[in-house]
Amino acid sequence: MRVRLNGDGVYDSRSVGRWDPLSLATALVPLSREILVAGDNRLALIVGSGPVPMGGLSKILVGPLEAVQSIYYARVFLKDTARPILFGMQLLLAISGLLVFRFRPADRTFGWLGLLMTFTSLLGAGVLTNIAPDIEIIMRYAFLMLPATGLSLLGFSLSLTRYDLSRQIFVLLLGVTIGAFVFSLGFGVPAGDISFGFSVPFMIVSVLISSVILIRTSISEPLPEILLFVVGLVLLAIGLAHDFAIRLGFIENGLLLGVFSRLFSVVAIAIFIVRRVVSQAEQHEQATGDIRQSARNALMDLRLVVDTTAVKSESLRYYLGLLRDRVIQPLENLGIKIVWSTTRLPVVEAVHPEQALNLMRILQEAVNNAMRHSDLKILNVDGRQDSAGEITLVLTTKGFASEARGGSGRGITNMQRRAAELGAEIALDITSTGSEFVLRLPVSSLQ
Repeated sequence: MRVRLNGDGVYDSRSVGRWDPLSLATALVPLSREILVAGDNRLALIVGSGPVPMGGLSKILVGPLEAVQSIYYARVFLKDTARPILFGMQLLLAISGLLVFRFRPADRTFGWLGLLMTFTSLLGAGVLTNIAPDIEIIMRYAFLMLPATGLSLLGFSLSLTRYDLSRQIFVLLLGVTIGAFVFSLGFGVPAGDISFGFSVPFMIVSVLISSVILIRTSISEPLPEILLFVVGLVLLAIGLAHDFAIRLGFIENGLLLGVFSRLFSVVAIAIFIVRRVVSQAEQHEQATGDIRQSARNALMDLRLVVDTTAVKSESLRYYLGLLRDRVIQPLENLGIKIVWSTTRLPVVEAVHPEQALNLMRILQEAVNNAMRHSDLKILNVDGRQDSAGEITLVLTTKGFASEARGGSGRGITNMQRRAAELGAEIALDITSTGSEFVLRLPVSSLQ
């Protein structure tokens, strides 16, 4: 931008740095008293529109320094302070997203997020022209990458849903971006014409589609990070529309809300990345804990089988002692109260190992069911001989049911099969506060 007063040059933006009409270009021009004349003075502004085929000016303020400097300082803050901070945050998020994707390639959300922030950083690289003037050449074609930015946003939005179109969108991204550069560099079509005739509308459509996808996703799966990103995207759209209206002259003046909304969006993305990484770490830790617990259970089960079949035959009390040691006793470490009473059982010697294993498997499955389907607090194991001379084992649990239970699961089926092999009968009574499992079998079925 150049300013001339009564034919004399009083300001030339080339002397202070890059003039970018798309990014808060503003100037405070002192009008020297030596040039001012009595009566009418002629003030001429020559403004370059940069790569855009259209442009507009905000209100031109003329007055004492104290009357205009507050607005000037606010705009300078946005240009010289807020925009570099925004660029640095975008670049950091780009690196973070791509690094996470490098180590977790299965999570394509981070890959798309890294690409989105990379293209956004390239679009904002104009803040570096005062440090590296050669970037000016690249920035002439920066808006040709708007379609890639829009497609990256679309890929990120779809990655949060069950639709996996990553490969198709990535191919489209490469094709559209290469095509835009071929038309500009190969066929001589001005970059500004391509940007505002194709790239900007393409970006607007991508933002609208992504907004719809994210809103629908947030309704079906209201995760805080998705809701936050939706809010950031909506604010970004409002800010961009506000800024575009300023450049077209529909709004006479303003502080360009797009910068503020982009700052909010970047913060939202940062929170999204942190929450996503923490959530995945917690899931990994839980999965690792489940695997470890499964391994412990498998080892305990193997020890129970080995100890049961390692002897030719032993007493009923011996095998029930193994069950208590291998299955029941470890539950006390989980804070479950154990009440064990088997003194009223008859003395049964020389129990066949296969029959003993079936018996302990039934009781083990009964305990496992109580653990899986209720908030187990108390486990009472009672053994006795009833009036008919049969052995009765009763497992009573106390604890509110954590989910609905039925009597047709695989565990119940296995228990019934093993009971049939023993010649025993089983019964399960479930209430809202616990359950009672009863096993009855003749003494002769163990020998």
